[in-house]
Order: sequence, then structure tokens, then C-alpha cells
Amino acid sequence: MIEFDPRRTPVRLTPRLVVGVAGLAALALAWQLSASESRNAAAVQQATAQLSELQHEAFTQAEAQPGYSRPEAKPSRPPFAALASATARRAKW
Repeated sequence: MIEFDPRRTPVRLTPRLVVGVAGLAALALAWQLSASESRNAAAVQQATAQLSELQHEAFTQAEAQPGYSRPEAKPSRPPFAALASATARRAKW
């Protein structure tokens, strides 16, 4: 038969405090990272506009040179479908 034990059960605050402080630190870090992204968005838009302007200027200068045809803008990476089909051809599927 279980006897009645009037002693209080021990309450451990240290693990709860550590978890709480770690959670608050994670929230603060996430907030700082998300705030910096919104501040950088304007800088990215400005840089994109500057790159577009620089590309236009380069195309204009290239068109002005005799013997050269009109320049074409090409993507820096091939589309995924081209990569997948090339891989399939190499694998002979």
C-alpha cells in the first residue's frame, strides 16, 4: 500500500530557465535576420536597376562598333529542361 508523503516534489527551475533563454535568443536572432532582409531589399532593387542600366550602356557601345552585329542577352545558366535532356542523352535513356 502506498503511504502518503507530505514532502513537496522538487521543482527544477534551471532547465526551464535555460530553455526559456534559448528560445528568446532564437526569437531575437530570427527577428534581426528578418529585419535585415527588408532593409536589404531596397539595396537589391537599386543594384538591379544599376546592372540593367550598365547592360544597356554596354549594348549601346557594342552596337556602335563597326563590324559587330546587334548583341543578344543570353541567360547565364541553361534552363533545367536543357540540362535534363542533355543528361538523358548522355545516359542513353
